[in-house]
Amino acid sequence: CPDEKNDSMSYKKTRVAEPTFKFEVRVIFDNVPFKREFLWPLPKNHQCRLLVNLYDWACNEYLLAGNALPVFSMPYMAEIFMAQDEEEVNRLIGTALESADCSMIDLLFAVSQGEKEEVVDLLINDLSLEYQKFLWKFQEVGFFAVMDGYYDDLRKAYSATFEKYLKVSADSTLGPLLQKVFMVVSLKNKQDLCSWVWQEYLDAAIVTPLHPAVLDMIRHQHIYLCESFCYHAVRALEEPGVSAFSLKHWNRVVDHAKIQWPIFGILTDANKVLDTNMRSFNYFHLAGKSREEASFVTSRLLLQYEDLEDEEITDAELFRETQSSELIKQVLINFRRLYPFADDGINIGAYCGKEIQPIIAGIDSYLSKVLIDPERGKREYSLKLTIFSDSRDDSSVARWVNAWKDRWQAAEHSSGKRHYKNCQISIFYRVVSMVDNARQFKNLLQHTSLDLMIFSGFIKAGASDFKIIENIVGAIDDYRKFPVLEKACCREIGGGRERIRERVLSNPRFQLGALHSEVMAHMKKGPRKSSNRHAVVSQSNYRPWSELVDIAHDSSTW
Repeated sequence: CPDEKNDSMSYKKTRVAEPTFKFEVRVIFDNVPFKREFLWPLPKNHQCRLLVNLYDWACNEYLLAGNALPVFSMPYMAEIFMAQDEEEVNRLIGTALESADCSMIDLLFAVSQGEKEEVVDLLINDLSLEYQKFLWKFQEVGFFAVMDGYYDDLRKAYSATFEKYLKVSADSTLGPLLQKVFMVVSLKNKQDLCSWVWQEYLDAAIVTPLHPAVLDMIRHQHIYLCESFCYHAVRALEEPGVSAFSLKHWNRVVDHAKIQWPIFGILTDANKVLDTNMRSFNYFHLAGKSREEASFVTSRLLLQYEDLEDEEITDAELFRETQSSELIKQVLINFRRLYPFADDGINIGAYCGKEIQPIIAGIDSYLSKVLIDPERGKREYSLKLTIFSDSRDDSSVARWVNAWKDRWQAAEHSSGKRHYKNCQISIFYRVVSMVDNARQFKNLLQHTSLDLMIFSGFIKAGASDFKIIENIVGAIDDYRKFPVLEKACCREIGGGRERIRERVLSNPRFQLGALHSEVMAHMKKGPRKSSNRHAVVSQSNYRPWSELVDIAHDSSTW
């Protein structure tokens, strides 16, 4: 960090302020300049700072490891997989990176003398060298510059190694190494490290910016956002009115640029079952399910929020409009149109398999539309929300709800939230159990009267498989990669498959993730032509939830 007298960067020392990066944006249109200054907050657990910490850790490890083919290990894996939202994941990864238990393992240490020729043939040493070059250049010029000038060499080296393996997979034993390379895993209970290296499966892994597949998506995310910004900036200058480039419109663009599925799954047990369950939190992606045991006390201490003032949720974060929140808002609007009593109040139930933020944002957007309607006047509105959760730790939900509560309690003094002034809000939190076919959850729903019940993110991926693709069209390098279109398969009727849903997860536009899935396909299905390509198809089963949803239908209007 430069000192205070450094001319290239000025800053002031402080013990309590949050660090920010100040920058300026200039737009020139018809020779008329427009300038605006911005502050980019960078708190301790901001993902960009964690990215730097990850790379510093990798560089330090490489100083001792030589030309390694790395897999990274960090503690608190069970707690990280228990986290419910991005803030928790960031905090836990930041805590893990401060631990002395972090390490890097060279996968090549388990390679015998007779297999070293195969390592050379697969260009693995070249991949290691390009990866190290990328890390050292990052230290010299920074992340954005290294992505612009040196990432292509790393991408080509990664592709070359994986393509070489696909051609010789019938005779190669290095598939397990290529599945694990650049992942973050836990080696807490791994006594025989050499045997673990050759295992053809992983229990769980975190895919981070240390993995080239994530870097591939970050790069194309930046391209899409920059192109979109230029397009909307020109449009805003050409068209009168302030709404042409509003935060709401920009959030919609950002929502289309979410990074998901940098890899399409992992093989999770000795039967090489393909697990496509992946929870994505921007730069960090939790693949599989951690089987580590964690005591409740340890988890509680790691997951609790020690300083709420430092971690205050901003209005932009709390009420950010996404596709999910827009859908919830529209459902509530439609309900009010159909049922006149909803003009006086509404009783909502919500089960959230993921974060609760879209529920809060959707309800807020609905209330802002309803309570400013001149036709209903200033009559009080009653909102009751019952949150159902099967998590044993409620700190994340409580944090978001408390932040929302602060906003509606200060409604009289906030010009943007005055719609809460005439709204009476009651929130109930119910912990439910999914054991014994969710019997306790079903009983609770039967005795809870609701107007509307929302199930969000409740069905997880089940059986997944590789399907051979014939006559695949080659990916175009200059084709825009975002937004990513989700591809749902047609519904099948008969054979007990009415409640089964399939979705194509793989995306050949992102070639590094596709190559990773091809390696797993060769490991699972056996050797096959290197020219064959596979689609990863995820299957979800609605049947276990059907009885629970039917009970919700009986106890609620919608």
